[in-house]
Amino acid sequence: MFTKLNYLNVGDAGTFRKTGEHHSTPEDVDALIEHLKTQNKLVIHFHGGLNSEPVGMEIAKKLSNSYVGAHPITIVWETGLIETVKDRIGDIHKTKLFKKLVQWIIKRASKHFIEDFGIGAKGSTGLTEAEIQQELSKEKPFENLSHTFSLGAKSASFSLTEMELDNLFDEIEAELEEEIDFSDPSVSQILTGFDAQKIKGANTDSIQAKGISVKFIKDIAKLIVQVIRRFANGTHHGLYPTVVEEILQQYYLADVGEWVWGGMKLAAQEMWQDNTGLSGVDQHAGTYLLEKLIHLKQLHNIQIDMIGHSAGAIAICHLFKAMKQRQETLDIRNLVFLAPAARYDLFIQQILPQPNFYRSFKMYTMSDKYECNDTLVPYVYTRSLLYFISGVLEGKDDMPIIGMERYIHQVDQYKESAFTKVRAFINQDNRLVLSNSDDLNPEAEPPFITTSETHGDFDDDDSTIRSINKLLQKD
Repeated sequence: MFTKLNYLNVGDAGTFRKTGEHHSTPEDVDALIEHLKTQNKLVIHFHGGLNSEPVGMEIAKKLSNSYVGAHPITIVWETGLIETVKDRIGDIHKTKLFKKLVQWIIKRASKHFIEDFGIGAKGSTGLTEAEIQQELSKEKPFENLSHTFSLGAKSASFSLTEMELDNLFDEIEAELEEEIDFSDPSVSQILTGFDAQKIKGANTDSIQAKGISVKFIKDIAKLIVQVIRRFANGTHHGLYPTVVEEILQQYYLADVGEWVWGGMKLAAQEMWQDNTGLSGVDQHAGTYLLEKLIHLKQLHNIQIDMIGHSAGAIAICHLFKAMKQRQETLDIRNLVFLAPAARYDLFIQQILPQPNFYRSFKMYTMSDKYECNDTLVPYVYTRSLLYFISGVLEGKDDMPIIGMERYIHQVDQYKESAFTKVRAFINQDNRLVLSNSDDLNPEAEPPFITTSETHGDFDDDDSTIRSINKLLQKD
């Protein structure tokens, strides 16, 4: 039976303050601790934190029946990021400006690396308008052109210095000045609402119009060069996703990414803040639970397993930081990450230096093949949520995310010490299990199987749950 003993609903600013229909209180945690005195095993599941409260509660309800032989509790913390992003970029995709930007950028950029797709030679005119339009009508545009170009690999046919890229910018800018007719009413309509406030000296209508034209052309040229740069250095995410990422960062999602994704990461931290001087619902829910569990462990030998799905791994990283500051630990038996959305630097700072905080680590995530096939928004962003976080929400091209296989196995591309440290850790004790196990390792048995083919399905995938239960059943 699903009760308040099976979830902790984290409210505003990581506290117990009520923000939705469901509400947890310090008294609910006290009741949970009393119940745990009769239990031998506890599994704490941090859901992704990217969903709305109703979705988070549905996950908690489902998981209350999933884990065998241990009392389950789900940490429910919601931001609604998934819904916000899908709605926003779905609307963006419908605008004339977005569609035209995609066409301009792909047409200019593609001719510089088109032979890497096996459809031409360097120096050709690139893709034609008809080819571009045909691809954009597909659910996953340009995907068939990406198969000969390995993601996370530098171009086999060209490399460009920064000086060459600067010269390329001048060339592309000149081409755009000839191609784009700002007197065309259709172009004027496309530019309606374009931000001219950053144009210095735009104090008359004529100067402002000229300023907008100059700035707009320079911005497009910069976007085109950036796409080419990413293909040259191997940080691209495929042709269409890379173009979309650069457009979203430049024009559309910078504020949304900072507000929603930044707010989600802040929520992952706030639940562990100090409760000194606070009382009642103003206390931070994660810290209150942590203090009670530490005290319980001193009195009762209960085994604790911890699971973090997607952004739930970020919350666990900040839990580890809180335990380090307290110089106290829950002595976690199994630490399990499911498609974790934590950045490499956070993982290296908080998880790797604390091996005494857990006895065993396991990460279940998708192979890059399935990461690329997992479509966040059809026709618009044709990679997974982790790719979107890496390429857009973190505000940096190709930000390394711990749950993405490309950074683990693309050894020639990602050589820095951070990748070396994570590889050394992941390669120990069979810590990494990639989906789809039926394809990659058909003979595998739990706890080494996972068949989730989408980012959101790991805590709903029967094979993954069976693998986790195998870990939970060990003494």
